[in-house]
Amino acid sequence: MNLQAICDHKLRFIDIDLSHPASTSDYLAFCTSSILLELEKDDFLKPGLCLYDDNAYVNTQFMASPFKGISSGSKDACNFFQSQIRINIECAFGVLVSRWGILRKAIPMNITITKISSLVRCLCILHNFCINDSLDKDGIEIVTEDTANIVPPTDTVDSSNIN
Repeated sequence: MNLQAICDHKLRFIDIDLSHPASTSDYLAFCTSSILLELEKDDFLKPGLCLYDDNAYVNTQFMASPFKGISSGSKDACNFFQSQIRINIECAFGVLVSRWGILRKAIPMNITITKISSLVRCLCILHNFCINDSLDKDGIEIVTEDTANIVPPTDTVDSSNIN
């Protein structure tokens, strides 16, 4: 499945879309997603804000894509700084997969698309819950003795079955 997602600076998923098969291009999946209708509204994003995407997308009033075919100069610097912002979504997916071991391997073929979609949505919601739970009322990450020494999960520890 093609998972289209938008995340914030805290790596929380703001929007996810699982309505397309894996063979669908990212741009086509985005163009037919429900978030596009929201983004096209004038009051959805605060003035001056936009989403940062990669070369699979095109520039619009609400999305900034990197410059193509640039290797030096101010446009290259712009691409570099944009990639530093875009890396949040890669990190969000990395945390999601790291946190939920079932996502580290192929989901069995006998599981329906509906169940897979529900599973991924649920894991994204739980992912956000875990992040929100680790933030204080001002949005600053709370690190305690209990959370500082948590051993990251491994494939040998994580095993699960979905029926």
